[in-house]
Amino acid sequence: MQRKMSRTLDEMSDRLAALDLSWKHTTAIQACTVFDFDSSFIRGITRRGAAKDGLTWHPCRPPVQDVDFEMDCHGLDTEMVITP
Repeated sequence: MQRKMSRTLDEMSDRLAALDLSWKHTTAIQACTVFDFDSSFIRGITRRGAAKDGLTWHPCRPPVQDVDFEMDCHGLDTEMVITP
């Protein structure tokens, strides 16, 4: 799982760089996996400067079939959360 997470982070770093952005421009990161999100996952993510504003872990199977780990990120100037 560590290798899968690292490959995902590499790909996301490359995609951010292609947009002339980096992890410092992200304001939210989400991860989906049924595997335990232990301290090695956290270190692997934070070592790159990702998750500076936190990380939301969804302990579920990712929506893409045959994938064990999925991650997304976004960066906004202002984010408004409306609760019912």
